[in-house]
Amino acid sequence: MELEHHYQDTYMEGGIEYDLEVHVYVTKEGISGWFEHYATDTDVDDFHTEGSIEFNEDGEVDGYDGCYDLDEKIKDVLGRWGFIINV
Repeated sequence: MELEHHYQDTYMEGGIEYDLEVHVYVTKEGISGWFEHYATDTDVDDFHTEGSIEFNEDGEVDGYDGCYDLDEKIKDVLGRWGFIINV
């Protein structure tokens, strides 16, 4: 079963708050997925992050790429879907 979730968030930098759109997706096989954050209220690409997520056969997040650490809200979405986050 494919899983997909979209939500809005905000990001504060330099005293300016930016509106973000966030996407989280897991393939129907449940072995990989991706995430993306981007600002919706600016043309600047400084507020764009995307990366991949890998899962093992036990439903644990086995790794990710594209950022230093997965955002806590992305971890929350994955946890609600039943994935185990140990990274």
